[in-house]
Amino acid sequence: MKFLLNPQDRDPEFVSLFKLTFTQSEGAAEGDLIGGLVTALLADTPKDDIHTVAAEMDGTLVAACILTELLFKNDNRCVFLLAPVAVIPEHQGKGIGQQLISYGLDVMRKGDVDVVMTYGDPSFYSKVGFEWVAEADAPPPYALQFPQGWLRLCLSGQPWSALKGPSTCVGAFSNPALW
Repeated sequence: MKFLLNPQDRDPEFVSLFKLTFTQSEGAAEGDLIGGLVTALLADTPKDDIHTVAAEMDGTLVAACILTELLFKNDNRCVFLLAPVAVIPEHQGKGIGQQLISYGLDVMRKGDVDVVMTYGDPSFYSKVGFEWVAEADAPPPYALQFPQGWLRLCLSGQPWSALKGPSTCVGAFSNPALW
């Protein structure tokens, strides 16, 4: 398996991977929602505010994640949001997602990112070090449907302290249905 950072000219593959994965796991509506999100993220996000990470086997993308800047108005720390993350169904349960995220987190550490946030399944993300955080300690950009899924990981080596909001996400995430 080969990990790729910001692969060029693979946007259609990224969109297909996310749409397929979310359609098979959550249904067609979710596949369309996440496929649209990924399309918008790749097309509209300034290059300094986004990193794409992928796992490739035999020239085919089998997993991917996207990290985008998450700004906290009253905080000078560098924060990124890890979302979405997808592993094609036939490769799930093999640790590829954890390896992919770990690779992405290493890239963020080297880029002086202080905190990475995500919004997802705590039992999965805890395997790579994420911990639950109260909305009061890291205000999300929109109201969360599942507050138990709001997670953080400190990369700076400093003890955790609350992020001072409000927060602002990149434009593609400005849809309350995603939160």
